[in-house]
Amino acid sequence: MTYQKSIFLLFYIFSHLFCSGQIYEPGTTYSGTNDYVRYQAGNLPLIISVPHGGAQKPASIPDRSCSGCVVINDSYTMELGIAVKEAIYDLTGCYAHLVINDLHRSKMDANRDIVEAARGNEEAEKAWKEYHAFLDSANLAAIREWDRGLVIDLHGHGHDIQRLEIGYRISSSELRMTDSELDNSDISDESSIRTLVDSSSLSLSEIIRGNSSLGDLLHVRGFDAVPSSYIPDPASGEPYFQGGYITDRYGSKSGDETDAIQIECNRDVRFDQTERNRFADTLGVQLINFLQIHYFADLPNSYCISTNANHTEKVEEFRIHPNPSCYQIKLSRNFLSGEIQIFNSIGKKIYTRTIAGDLLNLPGLNNGLYFVRFQDLKGRVAVEKLIVQCQ
Repeated sequence: MTYQKSIFLLFYIFSHLFCSGQIYEPGTTYSGTNDYVRYQAGNLPLIISVPHGGAQKPASIPDRSCSGCVVINDSYTMELGIAVKEAIYDLTGCYAHLVINDLHRSKMDANRDIVEAARGNEEAEKAWKEYHAFLDSANLAAIREWDRGLVIDLHGHGHDIQRLEIGYRISSSELRMTDSELDNSDISDESSIRTLVDSSSLSLSEIIRGNSSLGDLLHVRGFDAVPSSYIPDPASGEPYFQGGYITDRYGSKSGDETDAIQIECNRDVRFDQTERNRFADTLGVQLINFLQIHYFADLPNSYCISTNANHTEKVEEFRIHPNPSCYQIKLSRNFLSGEIQIFNSIGKKIYTRTIAGDLLNLPGLNNGLYFVRFQDLKGRVAVEKLIVQCQ
């Protein structure tokens, strides 16, 4: 992160927290003034932004009017964003950060600079500032806890071609370059995923349209996307959104720790509830896969599970033996009565019971990696890896 941006971000966040007295707990929802914007705090390095899904049209905020102002909402993107967050929780037991603008786009556009977004109205300007303060808070939390983060800016497009448009702040004409031309250019330096490209063993073209690209991960689950190895670029004359203000502001073209990607969703994956839920489940799974491939190979891990306990103090000297084990484990010390939870390798809770003592009979687990979480009556938490290995 650049020095100037770091100072501004820290000042803005800390002043916001000081003035509001707010401490954000994962899994809890916080609202801005008049409930115009809201933030569901998370503990994953994943931040979902939904700037154009709101429906509120307060009379106290005049309709935006300017040359080029877009005032049409991205229908059902709010419902989609919530469903993606829930799918990720069901999969991992952890929370993605989620920031939603509940104002209609005709009143405030959170994906524009403040001048175009609010048109000088103080009430709209305050909502815009609170929306971005929530995004900044989520961004700072991801960097503090994970050193890196990924912002997904979720939109809906009305183009006739029914496919997802994935934006990295790379234009249509640039995407029509060959892989060699794209990789040997300076385009990655101006993209919203510059830090990912700089830290990866993969080239820019491999990241955005290779086998491990987000486009390919979605395509193999039945959702066409551009760019991908199947649709590497929009043909000349075809519409394509490359990413807007949020992708630019929260992306890493300045070398910041957080990357950003815009996903423009076609009508077919938004308007029908059954298809929307199917797409939300797929997007949740594939965002976690994308993070595992390109950012954190062991995500979600015991750290992710432990943050669900709101950063409570760990119990000292928590160990499991024998490890590997098959039928029974012995804890390294006697605990006060508490609760034991077992999570599988993707962070899904599969077993819970209260115990008093240091022995636990395992509930017939298959061979593999698990995480055992203990919380005592004082609220102290510890997590330890467990390998189940039976003959």
